[in-house]
Amino acid sequence: MKKEINRVVLVGYVANVPEVRVTKEGKRVGTLTVATHRKEATDWHRLVAFDEEIIDGMERDIEKGTYVYAEGRLQTRKWQDKHQQNHYMTEVVLEIFHPLKQEKQDVPQNMSLKEFLEEL
Repeated sequence: MKKEINRVVLVGYVANVPEVRVTKEGKRVGTLTVATHRKEATDWHRLVAFDEEIIDGMERDIEKGTYVYAEGRLQTRKWQDKHQQNHYMTEVVLEIFHPLKQEKQDVPQNMSLKEFLEEL
């Protein structure tokens, strides 16, 4: 069987105040959006946390504009609204998440992820 990889690494700026809610089952879920910039555009990434340590860190250390490192896996959810319309949401389920130094670092296009992370 061939190996598969579902891994996302983002370094960017938090676009909103993290939101923490409690499910019907009593579990906390944290969500936020991170912006990453390209020459032509800005990409917006929805991140979700189920891990209590990550959620605690979000509440304690993260605010709009915080420069962050996020790592996790992609997940796409599907649901139907009251009109039976299908909706899809793709998000990054966080496994590692923490703030970085505030100064923005320009990343050369030919720099590898490993080289970039070594510089952080």
